[in-house]
Amino acid sequence: MYNKFIFADINRFHYYTIVVYIFICYLSISLYNNMHIYENKLKILLLSQSIDSVDASADKLIDKLVNSGSDFIRDNTINHNIRTKNIELLKDFKNRNILSVYILLPFENQFFLFLDSTKDDITKEPELLMIDDIDRKYLIKAKESKQKQIYIQDETNNLGFTLIKPILKKNKLIAFFVIDYSQKTYNSLTSLLSVSVKIIIVSLIVLAMLLTVFILYFLRNSYIRNRMYRNPNSGTFYRSYLTDNYEKINFLDYYISLADIDFFKQINDIYGQVNGDKVLNSVMQKISSVLKKDDIFIQYGGEEFLLLISKKDTDIEKFKLIIENIRKMVESLNIKIKDDTINITISIGAFIQTNSLMLGRLGVTKILVVKFLKSSI
Repeated sequence: MYNKFIFADINRFHYYTIVVYIFICYLSISLYNNMHIYENKLKILLLSQSIDSVDASADKLIDKLVNSGSDFIRDNTINHNIRTKNIELLKDFKNRNILSVYILLPFENQFFLFLDSTKDDITKEPELLMIDDIDRKYLIKAKESKQKQIYIQDETNNLGFTLIKPILKKNKLIAFFVIDYSQKTYNSLTSLLSVSVKIIIVSLIVLAMLLTVFILYFLRNSYIRNRMYRNPNSGTFYRSYLTDNYEKINFLDYYISLADIDFFKQINDIYGQVNGDKVLNSVMQKISSVLKKDDIFIQYGGEEFLLLISKKDTDIEKFKLIIENIRKMVESLNIKIKDDTINITISIGAFIQTNSLMLGRLGVTKILVVKFLKSSI
């Protein structure tokens, strides 16, 4: 019998909740183990937002530099006046927060200093720049992605962080516009950023904890409710399961049947309720052994059982055969109580025409009405 995951078929949200809970646990552990990495990434994100105005000004300056002539590199190499003018523009771009502004030319895996706001000798040819590994890493990254890069200068004392902007012409990379920010600027920004980062991280942790508490509470209630739905001895559902999930069950997918143990009241009267329960459990276990994983087995009353037989791989003739097999298997039971051997028989009614949801629900209603009328006679 499908007694483990049928609950998930009708209440999938419970299982989605478990997935979310596992994800939150994984996220929390990952956040804790990689706190330094995430903190740096968050700082870089906030740094990027804090220098938006400079970034926008840099775009305007790049546009002015590149589009002032037909060939940016050639014009600045052979024309002394253009080169002088552009270096002055770089110097004017500097402020108290910026240490240097310069333009690099990429050639294969090397980078040449082309224009530099800190150099007074404007006649110098482009020179090969010896750069640190971290600078090379982000220059290559900017070259490949054609996107700006911001990174923190942890290994250079006087530098705080660096902004690299690819210079593109007709979507072709021709140079890099580089801004080095001072350590003082970085320190003043990070003093505020650190507070923001800590607030964000703490907020995420608190949110994760609250979600965890909520999910645990929800799962606990779901577990308790699921236990309330089931007979612990047989694994069958109680009537409350049908009542609570009546609107959720797609009766189009099932043939409907009601089974009733014959003369069960006499068994209870003669042998007592404990032995009557023994008979019930034996019958339910025998029926469960016949059912498929997609079938639903509900103990509707004391000795009445509602069977929802899945139509998956089951036609009407096969459904009739299943019901007949259940009847024969129950009748083959020889249950020993005290010195007696009890032979059990059951009566089974079926509603086959469940080709519409309304008819399916009507079938359940009719079967239960017949059961009620029978018990009232």
